[in-house]
Amino acid sequence: MDPISLSVTQLSRASVDPEWLDAWIRGDEPSVQVFAPPGTVTAHGTQFHRFACQTVQRLLAAPSTPPQADHLFELLLDTGAGQLLDSLLDAGQVDSAAQLTNALHFFAQRVAELHARTPNATWTDIFVAPEFSVKDAKFELQGGLVFISGTIDCVRHHARGRIEVVDYKLTRGGDLPKEMVQVAIYRELLKRFNGTSAVGALEYFSPTLHVQELSEADLDACYQHWVLPALSRMIQARQPQAKGKLARPAQAPAGVASPPTSTRLPPVGGPAAATPAPVESARGSAAAPSSAGSLHIGTTRGMAPTPVLLDQEQLKRHVAVLGGSGSGKTTLALSLIEQLLAAGIPVLLIDRKGDLCRYGDPNLSRTEGVSERLRNLLRATDVAVFTPGQERGRGLGIALLPARLLELSAPERSDAYKDAAAGLGGMLLLKSTPTDQAKLAVLVQSLRILGESPRVEPVTLPALIDLMASEEPLLLESLGKLDPKHCKKLAEQLQTLEIMRGELFSQSAEASSAELLFGLGEHAVPGRTRLSIVSTKFLGDDTSALFWISQLLLELNRFASRSPSPVLQAAVMFDEADIYLPATSKPVTKGPLESLLKRARSAGLSIMLATQSPGDLDYKCRENVRNWFIGLVKEPRAIEKLKPLLSDAKLDAAVVLPKQKVGQFFMLSETAAVPLDAERNLVQTEQLSEPEILEIARATRAGG
Repeated sequence: MDPISLSVTQLSRASVDPEWLDAWIRGDEPSVQVFAPPGTVTAHGTQFHRFACQTVQRLLAAPSTPPQADHLFELLLDTGAGQLLDSLLDAGQVDSAAQLTNALHFFAQRVAELHARTPNATWTDIFVAPEFSVKDAKFELQGGLVFISGTIDCVRHHARGRIEVVDYKLTRGGDLPKEMVQVAIYRELLKRFNGTSAVGALEYFSPTLHVQELSEADLDACYQHWVLPALSRMIQARQPQAKGKLARPAQAPAGVASPPTSTRLPPVGGPAAATPAPVESARGSAAAPSSAGSLHIGTTRGMAPTPVLLDQEQLKRHVAVLGGSGSGKTTLALSLIEQLLAAGIPVLLIDRKGDLCRYGDPNLSRTEGVSERLRNLLRATDVAVFTPGQERGRGLGIALLPARLLELSAPERSDAYKDAAAGLGGMLLLKSTPTDQAKLAVLVQSLRILGESPRVEPVTLPALIDLMASEEPLLLESLGKLDPKHCKKLAEQLQTLEIMRGELFSQSAEASSAELLFGLGEHAVPGRTRLSIVSTKFLGDDTSALFWISQLLLELNRFASRSPSPVLQAAVMFDEADIYLPATSKPVTKGPLESLLKRARSAGLSIMLATQSPGDLDYKCRENVRNWFIGLVKEPRAIEKLKPLLSDAKLDAAVVLPKQKVGQFFMLSETAAVPLDAERNLVQTEQLSEPEILEIARATRAGG
């Protein structure tokens, strides 16, 4: 037979796309281009790769170039990226320009991180080549000869003394092994070119920076199970006896699995990732599968039930699930959560009662009668249960002020000082009296002095106490006409707080960050999606719990500012949300949560509010929450508050809401209310005791 010549891209498509492979075997010469769905923001991936390559070439030409991310970003702009961004803005393509700018920023950040992880390094110590082309690497298999050519995005020296094959990607897909295939082929090319056995890395730069390291074992398994079977079929198709007819699939080499009929590949080290496949509806029948990018909410009520779908991207407009006790509110909310996890979207749950921690139970998948869908979901999910305030579980510390504070703008720093002071003031039970407001001002000034001192990092409660007790001249001068005696009194109050609730500010616990909670960057687990559950049962009284949650909300607000995204990248669910966003009072959580509802959309964050006390929720948030699900409600005050939500759909809340059954909801749009039977979630939650929660949290810490 004549030798076959293939590009890496062709072999990659053949390995993961059976339809493409069949077309190639027929001699159709199928295209390797993949077109984005209509309406998708143009990514400009080819130009991004060119800018990245040219920037690395500059670094190798000048090994002493400064490694700061800002400087590296300027280098990227000088390669032509700045000109392209200007042209996109002139053409009105703002979303496309924002996505490319975001990716360039994260590429600069990644290159700076690579320099930082190799002390005293020059750029030549990090990069082997910005691009590495291999021409006609020879593969002999089953009597056939194949020549493969391709260009590796980047070859680097790994920090552990290995060579690393790197593939740059703008956006993160849902199938890690599918994205691994090209790296596995590149690694094989490099091995055949010069005998190098490399590790690999996938680096995603939009909507946020995500690095997926790939071991030799990962890449070997991917190559054996997916690439070799495709090569076998391609070779057999070109055997002389196969000419003129469609070749039968070749037998896979010994020890190699045949390629599947589906393009969905299993995650590294585990079975197939769960997708929103046909699921059991609230009535127990098989529901229609979700369409791509859609969540299956349930089925319409009536003589001819039809599936009710919600576009995944619509969740960026946030969600509220309302219903009295026993309405099925949690079941509907968790069904959405499980489908997001199955689609590879990380989720954070704030659990007040202790029932959501059930997802972290290591025995859950072994429960009698558990479905295979649930087993698949659990295997594809990395569950982390946190117990702030109790380190016998899995503690989660909070900082008084954000890390890298001096990198924030002056207004952002000022807001950080005021927010931290307000939170501490709440724990100290400061009121609106002139004396207490003066103390609050002293807190703001004290935090400002500590925050802007390069010698204090991070700012801790003991450092704040010491500053106030020391009568530091800089502090006293900043107070102006305020009585310095407030400093001593506040130092005493804060010292009492540290003695009584110091565990809330522990520096030994894992530091709370959005990246940790969403499993991003260094916190990512290959092939799995992070589900973080924060149990608030160990935070003490409501004042302490609200302070802690307010600090978490501030961190999520900062994440929204530093990680803009045009697509959905994570979701956060607040159970009993009326506690944090009440109608009348103004706890320290209310301002940050209102701010997050406004800012999260631009960061691709979905905020989900669930409450069984609809009458207590502040409905001023309606302009920012566009997806409402209202279940069984009987309490007259709550019904009265809900009337405006249903009035546009010409429904009388007092008539329709009390008559609903468990699991029945109205899904509200701008002008209509769709009655539906909600989809059931897979995990049967149950109230867990505090010792059970701590045990589960310890298990997730050990597993992580």
